[in-house]
Amino acid sequence: MQDERQMAVPALVMPVDGLSALVRKAVRGAIETAVEQELTLALGRTTYERAVTAVGYRHGTMPRTLVTSAGPVALRLPRARLQQADGSTQEWRSTLVPRYARRTAALDETLARLYLSGASTRDVRRAVALLFGTTAVSKSAVSRVVTRLQGAYQQWQQRSLAEEPIAYLILDGQRHRVRADGRVTWCSILMAVGVRPTGEKVVLGLPVVGGEQTAAWAQLLEDLTQRGLARPQLVISDGSKGAAAALEATWSGIAHQRCLVHKLRNLIACVPRSLRSAARGPSNGVRSSSRSMKRGPA
Repeated sequence: MQDERQMAVPALVMPVDGLSALVRKAVRGAIETAVEQELTLALGRTTYERAVTAVGYRHGTMPRTLVTSAGPVALRLPRARLQQADGSTQEWRSTLVPRYARRTAALDETLARLYLSGASTRDVRRAVALLFGTTAVSKSAVSRVVTRLQGAYQQWQQRSLAEEPIAYLILDGQRHRVRADGRVTWCSILMAVGVRPTGEKVVLGLPVVGGEQTAAWAQLLEDLTQRGLARPQLVISDGSKGAAAALEATWSGIAHQRCLVHKLRNLIACVPRSLRSAARGPSNGVRSSSRSMKRGPA
């Protein structure tokens, strides 16, 4: 019986490997077809067609390896030269697969998530090798991805809010493990979420700070106002005294409400453990009632 089980294991594993190869083959075909169509549009003709006015010409293919979420994919991409206004020619560059691209955006996102979740550069490289079957991700590649992500975050964090019609503002603070200065530590992340008159929510700010003191909240609110955020009708927060003090200093007399979810959680925490399950039923009823009141009668 044991020998039969051991023989059955490879039979179960092989289809998975075959499926991975099939996925990579499909990805390869899709990328090569898309790049070929891109070049056809640039030249105005397919491989064997003749154009009345030549805008360029093909000259073979070149090998490329692109690391995707399905693993490394070996490609044969077409090459061409395009006519310039001065009569010279210039090498055609694909916008779908840029010249120096070695990884897809999905893989870069995976690298960033692994690194920012606290994994070291070595751990990230090991994880990529296990997940995607490649070791073609260097330490410097991980650093470049993170640097690019930091730049995008800074640009997003500094965007104008002058055109945002925010009616309600939700403030919350959470603690997470983050990587800072080459080491993993616990940091507070303050979150400001705006609610438009349509009910649509939009994240306005997400700074990483040392704690949830008044100064940190005041800095967040000052940043929001400097970026053009108008005074909202109502602010909802988690009951933080620091947030309340900063709100009063920024928008004196503003309507401020404590988050119902946080209030109910604090109430449940005061109930003996043996009775918490019974207490959660009525608390959920309160939340359901509040939703019904907001929606109005059917």
